[in-house]
Amino acid sequence: MVVQEYDLRGPVVAAELHLEALLEPLPRLSRSVMLAGLSLVDTDLALGGWTLAFRAAAVVDSLRRAGGDLLEEVTVFDVYEGCPGGPGKRSLALRLSFRAADRTLSEAEVNKLRDRMLKKTGAELGAELRT
Repeated sequence: MVVQEYDLRGPVVAAELHLEALLEPLPRLSRSVMLAGLSLVDTDLALGGWTLAFRAAAVVDSLRRAGGDLLEEVTVFDVYEGCPGGPGKRSLALRLSFRAADRTLSEAEVNKLRDRMLKKTGAELGAELRT
């Protein structure tokens, strides 16, 4: 018996689910996504100056709102606590990914978008560009 073979203790429950029967009444959902054939442009930045209690999600949300339609993704890839921001401070390293459906973005366009995002997020959350 499985219970004895694996030396299981306490109550054991087994079940068999027929997923097709469970899912049958649900409406069929279809989702289409246009696959972009144009290049994704990534740029990294480091922002900091917040207390340790500050949440990274607030920064990501602010950047997404400021980024507009060309901002495809914001990813936090590192969190720094203490140095170089100082004791009790937190900094974030983020990757911003941009893409236009109709053209390849230039470096100047991406830099302008990034600067606009930094300005808005700085005003909203006190974000400081960490050098």
